[in-house]
Amino acid sequence: MGSILSLNHPAVEQYFQQLYPNYSVKRIECTQGQGNTYLEPVTEAICPDFGRECSKVHQRIPRSIREVPLPGQLYSTVHVDIRGVKCTHCGGRKQERLDWVANMTCLTKRFAIYLQAQLRVSGTTNSSLALKHNLPWTTIKNLDKQQLEYYFDGIDLQKFAILPLMNSLLRKVMPMPLLLCI
Repeated sequence: MGSILSLNHPAVEQYFQQLYPNYSVKRIECTQGQGNTYLEPVTEAICPDFGRECSKVHQRIPRSIREVPLPGQLYSTVHVDIRGVKCTHCGGRKQERLDWVANMTCLTKRFAIYLQAQLRVSGTTNSSLALKHNLPWTTIKNLDKQQLEYYFDGIDLQKFAILPLMNSLLRKVMPMPLLLCI
């Protein structure tokens, strides 16, 4: 049976309000190495296109979003209902966007940054990091790719020339490219 933590202290409420704006924490459960945080909205849903409040919620989609592990926990998950809204201004039906969720809908931005830092600082591989945090390898690969694109996007590749070299020893038909800086 898991332990349930009390959230009645104002400092605790303020801390979680900074982590998850427009949401309050219903409860936190810690069971067998996993922390589960359950959130509920405290404001009206906002149209992602217009940025205005929408009072018409036509559906709630439960989502489990991975978060940076709590102290003493192996995994931490945030449970939230994503609201589908009908915007009174544009008439469209859309899902609200949460600012604290990364582009991939299964991770918070804090957890994505934490994983990217683990890749760079500890020199760990994508596979070992995925196993450690019980995530798909493709998720870690996509985070690594995003970070590499950020760092190397401004490199001018026109200074490089590709020189084809034939591998005469193995008599392959396909040339092997060699990248040289001119």
